[in-house]
Amino acid sequence: MRLTVLSVDNTPVADLKPLAGTPLTVLWCDRTKVTDYSPLRGMPLTELRCDFDRDRDYEVLHSIRTLTKINDTMAAMFWMTAGQPGGATAKRSKKTQ
Repeated sequence: MRLTVLSVDNTPVADLKPLAGTPLTVLWCDRTKVTDYSPLRGMPLTELRCDFDRDRDYEVLHSIRTLTKINDTMAAMFWMTAGQPGGATAKRSKKTQ
């Protein structure tokens, strides 16, 4: 059985490198210590919950074209409100806790 859905939210997880190359379609890793989302590149992710920091995470997450939902928001709307690195919109776009 292949792992396609994983929830590690609200845990002390800090490293996503062991997930590199897995066929995850859903990953919830919000409220964790993760600061590097580059291991997610190339995954067929359609849904992601994370502690998004625009300046740190924009490039890698925006490169995942299969994402349809980010932090419980449709991806197109998420990117409109998140803005680009160095832009004037809010730095963090994170689900209210």
